[in-house]
Amino acid sequence: MKKIILFILVLTSCSFSQSKDPDIILNNVKEKFNRIKDYEVNIRIKVDVDFIKAPDSEAKIYFKQPDKIHFESENFALLPREGVNFSPMAFLKGNHTALYEKEDTPCQKT
Repeated sequence: MKKIILFILVLTSCSFSQSKDPDIILNNVKEKFNRIKDYEVNIRIKVDVDFIKAPDSEAKIYFKQPDKIHFESENFALLPREGVNFSPMAFLKGNHTALYEKEDTPCQKT
């Protein structure tokens, strides 16, 4: 009898384990991102499409709050339909459902 009660207690405690709230995580990301005034990033572009043969190229992206994006490249001209004028926060606007999947360690700078 004691084993059955212990088994039930273990099962119920596992089913009610705490999970992180993805909406709280996303709100924290939004708050931190809004504190960033501007940044620039060097990127390497590799086009991995069978019917397009393009060499790897390098570019630079500049961002300025609230949503200004500038893209510079000497030899890359393929642009998506939406263009490159997107804000990282645009992904978090509008209707979405956030799910917490797992926690991971941050990447180390090289």
